[in-house]
Amino acid sequence: MQVIATRNGDDGTLMWGWDHPSIAEPLRKHARKVREFGEQHGYNWLTTQMIHCPEDKAWELTALACKLNEAQGAYRGPSGNAAIFMTFDNVRLTKQD
Repeated sequence: MQVIATRNGDDGTLMWGWDHPSIAEPLRKHARKVREFGEQHGYNWLTTQMIHCPEDKAWELTALACKLNEAQGAYRGPSGNAAIFMTFDNVRLTKQD
């Protein structure tokens, strides 16, 4: 699991995971790849730490992260008035005893 960004539902801002103070360093890899892509192609909204972003656009950005990182999928998890957008790889289901 990798954190791409968090989105504040109160003010509609999105903070990228590549430089998010609440995200542990190992969970920022996929978000960093999005930033690198933005730097290579001159997309300021991928390289600016906090942007105004409607929820559907946050999903699009997470899908971009999924594509760039060849992840299996994406998930949006609630966290109070915020949402955490994540990508994931190698899902394994196991039966509990």
